[in-house]
Amino acid sequence: MTTVVQGQAVTLEAAFFQYSGGPAVDVTNLTVQIATVAGATIVGPTSTGIVHIATGIYTYVWATALILTPGDYVVAWVATQTSASEIVTVLSATAGPLAPVEVMYATREEVKSALDVPETSRSNMQIDREIQAASRSIEGDVLRYFYPSVSVQTFDWPDHQFAAPWRLWLDQRELTSVTQVLAAGVDITSSVMLRPDDAPLRGIPYTKLEIDLSSNSAFNAGNTFQRSISVAGTFGYCAAEHSAGTMVSAFTDLIGTTGTCTDSNLLGVGSIIRVDQERMIVTGKAMAATGQTLAATIAAQANATTVGIQSGAAVDTEVIMLDSEQMLITDIVGNNLTVIRAWNGTVLAQHTTGAAVNAPRLLTVQRGVLGTTAATHSANASINVHVVPSLVREWCIAEALNTLVQSRRGYTTIVKRSAGNNAGPGDPLDISSALDDLRRRGHTRYLRMRKRTAARLV
Repeated sequence: MTTVVQGQAVTLEAAFFQYSGGPAVDVTNLTVQIATVAGATIVGPTSTGIVHIATGIYTYVWATALILTPGDYVVAWVATQTSASEIVTVLSATAGPLAPVEVMYATREEVKSALDVPETSRSNMQIDREIQAASRSIEGDVLRYFYPSVSVQTFDWPDHQFAAPWRLWLDQRELTSVTQVLAAGVDITSSVMLRPDDAPLRGIPYTKLEIDLSSNSAFNAGNTFQRSISVAGTFGYCAAEHSAGTMVSAFTDLIGTTGTCTDSNLLGVGSIIRVDQERMIVTGKAMAATGQTLAATIAAQANATTVGIQSGAAVDTEVIMLDSEQMLITDIVGNNLTVIRAWNGTVLAQHTTGAAVNAPRLLTVQRGVLGTTAATHSANASINVHVVPSLVREWCIAEALNTLVQSRRGYTTIVKRSAGNNAGPGDPLDISSALDDLRRRGHTRYLRMRKRTAARLV
């Protein structure tokens, strides 16, 4: 069942197959209609807005009205050959947001690429679930998290850490930056130092706060020791970002959840992006026009791999779609693209001059996440994507792949250990499998130690 909040947009998807578990197949004269359970029509029947993204796969973006009555709605897909339906639940905008999307340390596309699963697969939900499970497992293993979260955290003082009176250990609440520190209600931000000093150069978080002993400030208790110190800032192991293009369309309100970007290659489902000061999580990608068209007809031949367009600068090494065929760009020389044809299980076909070049640049996002608030953003606003540490990303992909393969075998397969290894458990030479090796290296690099003081740490 799909859910959406009043006033937000939701991407609906229909997949058609020759038979259950069989190959995908296109249909003709497809329309979509949305109605109340009682039968009152809300949308359609219409074919306008239906996007054919791959063989047998169709999407439709339903932008619900803010005044739409909360409740269940029936979405009916009707084609000449068959029909299908699903229930979409519209939640009240005043009833609070949807359950938060879990942060993922790898994208759906990265796992699919590693597993060689085409985009036309119906396993998106399962793959997302396994990535989320792998991400939570990693956090539990190393006792820290790898995404930025803006919040205000409070600490007791004295806090029974048995530390110097000018030092506050952050423990699991590591910082990447701080905006304000209050001690018993007094602002001491200018007198606080973040330590270790070289944390930014080493790509690690700050693990403690210290009072500058040349100042007159101090950590103090209020009426009681509880929650005497308040720290506002960005918490988490890392907040590194890199540029991921710009927005093509503007966010003109606080509730819209779809927008187009200039480069789909740098973003995936699960990416944390920041536009201005608002962070969002990408929850879906769909095809959108790039503004480019085919400069010359290309034949329905696998070796016809040169695609001419008006501007090679308008695309990247990404997936594009001409008519119903997807292609993977492997190189760009001037305005000519070198591609791999019939990508993602689509069908090789001829494409004539002037055919529109589409790419998966329509993003569906969850707004105002990780302590930020939704805001309006202009077209051409920069997109920055959060960078998960490379070892954590690879570890997450490996855990997700392992679970996906095991689930298909009913969790009955025992992962074999490498032959000829007589080392005991825990021995550095006990490299039993690639996944075990990733786990061991992840623990060695990222495990947050909790043995600094007596066993009073939480």
